[in-house]
Amino acid sequence: VLSDLFVGQEIALRELNLDLTELEKNQLGVALNGTFFEAPIQISGQITDLNTANHLTMKVEASGLAFASVWDYLNMQGPFLGELEQLDATFDGSIDYPAGWKGTAQATLKELNIDGQPLGQVAFEANATDGQARLVLGANFDDKNSLFLDATGKLPDTLAGFVHTQADGHLNFQIPDVGRLALPEPLAGDLSIQGIFSTSNGLLRTDLKVTSHTLAAAEAELTE
Repeated sequence: VLSDLFVGQEIALRELNLDLTELEKNQLGVALNGTFFEAPIQISGQITDLNTANHLTMKVEASGLAFASVWDYLNMQGPFLGELEQLDATFDGSIDYPAGWKGTAQATLKELNIDGQPLGQVAFEANATDGQARLVLGANFDDKNSLFLDATGKLPDTLAGFVHTQADGHLNFQIPDVGRLALPEPLAGDLSIQGIFSTSNGLLRTDLKVTSHTLAAAEAELTE
């Protein structure tokens, strides 16, 4: 057990435990408790069938991670900003065999901004079991505009198979105040996009219903 380890001012490990007692049985354990850019993080895991199946069991808890701190440390402009409020995740499976994965992940983010587009408060939940995975995501851009997505897909037998895997879901995009969106050209009005989508072999297919009562640009206006 190692304690009070520091990597600059950004990473502080109050405790790092690397368990090698079962190494002759091809088992390895690790536990970590510390902070990452001042955000508390706890990780515990075990690898069995080391160097063969590499079966991983893992639990992760983290909170309060400001993405700007990471980009500043890396001296780069990050593609997204905001804060990871809370992350709780578990995993059980062999990395190279996605079809056997079991696990869950719940996360909330605040003030999320991707390439200049504010997404506000975002929450997602993912789970995997019995060869299937599901992702549910909700975003409240502000007190009016929102996005909801629910998708389910089949987990492939190999990591390379994700390119060809099939997934299905539905989308509900409600924008009663389009003017609040960060668009290349300013728009005013309202917009609703609802429908289903599917992916297979790298292709995306959609069946969406787009409705609007009024949508206006600088020199044009559409009304219902």
